[in-house]
Amino acid sequence: MTGFFTNSAQAKIFEDDWVQGLVVDQNGEAVIGASIFEKGTQNGTVTDVDGKFRLDVQSYEHTLEISYIGYTTQRIKPKKGDNLHIVLVEDSKTMDEVVVVGYQTMRKTDVVGAVSSIKSKELNVTTPTVGQSLVGKVSGVQIAQVSGAPYQSTKIRVRGVASINASSDPLYVIDGYPSNEDLMLSPEDIESIEVLKDAASAAIYGSRAAGGVVLITTKRGKEGKAKVNYNFQFSVNQLAKKVKLLNSAQFADLVVDGRNNAYKNFMVNKYNSL
Repeated sequence: MTGFFTNSAQAKIFEDDWVQGLVVDQNGEAVIGASIFEKGTQNGTVTDVDGKFRLDVQSYEHTLEISYIGYTTQRIKPKKGDNLHIVLVEDSKTMDEVVVVGYQTMRKTDVVGAVSSIKSKELNVTTPTVGQSLVGKVSGVQIAQVSGAPYQSTKIRVRGVASINASSDPLYVIDGYPSNEDLMLSPEDIESIEVLKDAASAAIYGSRAAGGVVLITTKRGKEGKAKVNYNFQFSVNQLAKKVKLLNSAQFADLVVDGRNNAYKNFMVNKYNSL
């Protein structure tokens, strides 16, 4: 009898508790990057390109929160082996009141961590890269242009130099998907940017968030009249002053004058005849 209970307990330990499902909008279109968060824990995931997800839950007593920017959060208490079909409804509240934090969204008044939020209208400036458009808009964040070449990425430091050996670049999370690449998005494609600066806000990303986290939510289609924007930029680069350089003979004369007997006159004359 004792062996029977022991085997049952072991089977329970190794038993998978999970739920899966599909998240769509009111038109039946898959919602990519929707957050599925197990309330009361740091456990969560996001939907894939087909709007599907699978989450290993810690307890079926916990409520699942399914959220996405611009939609009302759905709360569901799952059952073992559930295959959920979740329809998100557009939310009428304004985007200015919402901040993305990890696997969930919160109102600005409820955020207690060090989070800075930038909306698309603040990025609507004449800059070629997102990093340049953030200059002066995010407190405690250092932004530097490391190269003068056109459309070069900018270096962003959220916590200064956080490591001696490893990179101090922040972790970029674009629509729920982490990326270690440079921030080379167009400012026109971004709906909002949240910068997580403290350990509490970025805890769910682990050691990858040692340099802070930059959460980016891109724009998506909305119901209503079509809107077309056209932007055109033109620039010309030229030297402010062209420095006159020496030719080979002049350079040789300079060396002869600077260093006695460095070159003989007949050697210099060879260059004068060219």
